[in-house]
Amino acid sequence: MAARINGKSNLVLGNSETFLDHAWADTSLAVEGYQRYRADRPFAQGGGLLVYAPTHLAVKRRFDLELEGIESIWLEFNFPRSSPILVCFVYRAPSEFISYLTLLEDMISRANFQVNTKFIVTGALNFDLLGSPRPCSTKSFFNIFQ
Repeated sequence: MAARINGKSNLVLGNSETFLDHAWADTSLAVEGYQRYRADRPFAQGGGLLVYAPTHLAVKRRFDLELEGIESIWLEFNFPRSSPILVCFVYRAPSEFISYLTLLEDMISRANFQVNTKFIVTGALNFDLLGSPRPCSTKSFFNIFQ
């Protein structure tokens, strides 16, 4: 259950691998009471992100934090009497090369430079966190967040 403020839901929903493209009109994806943010994969079939945030929340998309080569949507949530919170919704296809990690680290470094701002990274990153021994790419992934 999502936290409620003044009786309103604060549920934010992020979907990855939406398989959406230009053929899907924004109006067909509308949900009453929610702002919609989408990032379709322009270069191949599959992938894509779709995020819904309640219209009563002060939300701004941060295109300046999104990097080419990484499927992501960065949103800045502003609350009264509080510092903003950045939330990154990201998708990484399992077939992505290890060079993806360099881009991911660059993207996260940009968020780290935001003054007085905390951030959350969530989504489908497709790293094997339970495998043993851990692949090199998984170890590198963990190093980014240390």
